[in-house]
Amino acid sequence: DAGAEERLTLIYISLGKDLEQQLEMLRNENKREEQKKVSEGFELFLNRILKRPGNTFSSLSWIAETFYGLGAGLDPGGQKLPSDAEGYYKRAAAGYLTILKSLKADPKFGPPGAELTVNIRLARCLRRLQKYQDALKLLLAVLEQKPMMIDAQLEAAYTYQARGAEKPVFYRIAMLGSKQYPQFWGWGRIANRVARS
Repeated sequence: DAGAEERLTLIYISLGKDLEQQLEMLRNENKREEQKKVSEGFELFLNRILKRPGNTFSSLSWIAETFYGLGAGLDPGGQKLPSDAEGYYKRAAAGYLTILKSLKADPKFGPPGAELTVNIRLARCLRRLQKYQDALKLLLAVLEQKPMMIDAQLEAAYTYQARGAEKPVFYRIAMLGSKQYPQFWGWGRIANRVARS
């Protein structure tokens, strides 16, 4: 029944967290080859959970965040993104899109305000995939609803900063905010707003 499916999914998530810890240990010990093998196995594991019925907002969020974490673990930073990290970021983005689709079909699928948080996480994936316009579009929609949402402001600043590597004019927007879109504060205004708190 649905309750049994949900309990089984929770057991899988528990096992997945053990795998996550193993990956973290291998990453800390700089055992790249073992890390890659465990990551591939973990990917299969996550895909199986994803295909199971009975996934909740929490389980789908965990899967998407775990895919993001796998990508971040293989991502050295900078403009050139390794193909395995790119694949994990794409799977994370697909997971967030699945959550957004479920929230659209049933607003009670997740907690209040979940859509805004998921959009920020999706924007973070899109930034690493160098889809800056798509990321900023999502963040603009979030900030039009909640202009004081610091997570969205930070992600927008990171996105403009990353885009600056392609066109240096975006570094200025990252620092000072956008004149075209005043919803984006930039690092300077973020610092001023946060300092008051």
